[in-house]
Amino acid sequence: MIPEGLRLQPPQGREDDLLPDRPPWLAGKIDKNDLLESPGIARLAASDAGTCYTQEVPLMLLAPTPPRKHSARDPFRAPLWDDQQPDFQRIDTLLPADHHARWLRSVVAHLDLGSFRRSYAGYGSLAYPVELLLALVLFMYSKGILCAAKWREAAKYDDQARWLLRGLQPSRAVLYRFRDRVEPFLDDWHAQILAWAIFEKITIAELDG
Repeated sequence: MIPEGLRLQPPQGREDDLLPDRPPWLAGKIDKNDLLESPGIARLAASDAGTCYTQEVPLMLLAPTPPRKHSARDPFRAPLWDDQQPDFQRIDTLLPADHHARWLRSVVAHLDLGSFRRSYAGYGSLAYPVELLLALVLFMYSKGILCAAKWREAAKYDDQARWLLRGLQPSRAVLYRFRDRVEPFLDDWHAQILAWAIFEKITIAELDG
């Protein structure tokens, strides 16, 4: 039992003065529902006391990343066979002058591949020369072979395909990616081929091979 003289008495005074750290809205000065969320302000709720506080939080803005510049190096690897390479000379001797592979190589040489070449950034591993891959793909299409896995086999074992690729042997994944990559350019190249054929007075039958 607490003696009468030691009994604790509740402090006297206004509630606002006794609890100076209480948020103003608890003292009836600001309605907590009027607190607005704004950029840079986080509202932290103290659920145990039923109170709500505001805290300044600095905005974290990421600096924009500058666009990556194209590399100055040549993004394409060199062919394995030049005109003097024995395997190239052997196959070249066996190919007739009017062979379809020769004609397709000539067609590709007349195409404007500038925009397609520029789509290669020049980073990472070197890409296969686009004029060689395109000649191979057109050659495979002309033979009704649409599967890139079979293009890969042709690049390894078919002399005509090896001649077009000058000894390079791109993987199946490379050939699939190339096939998908050339699709946006096909209409423009087709128009170029037709214009060249008209100029050279080549018939549609000759174009179809």
